[in-house]
Amino acid sequence: DAFDRGSAASTHGGLLVLLELAKYASAQFRLKAFDELCILALSLSLRGSREAAVVDALLQLLPRLAAAAPDLFAARHLRPAVAHLHSLLADPSARAHHAA
Repeated sequence: DAFDRGSAASTHGGLLVLLELAKYASAQFRLKAFDELCILALSLSLRGSREAAVVDALLQLLPRLAAAAPDLFAARHLRPAVAHLHSLLADPSARAHHAA
């Protein structure tokens, strides 16, 4: 079922919700919940999949989070984000999808 917890569809949906929060929530909310948003984004994508839609949503979300609080992101979340992106791009199927 597409809505099973941990399915690619539910992971993608969760990342899209976070993306909308990163786009449209007030700056005060984003900063107050910044660490939680970053941790949730990475944990969703880690337990999710290497599905193209999940990777694409993460690739859209991480720069928005980094732009919201660059110093905090760099200090607390950059290393795990880059490590996760590196692991995704080490997968030949992910590279093929994103090279197109």
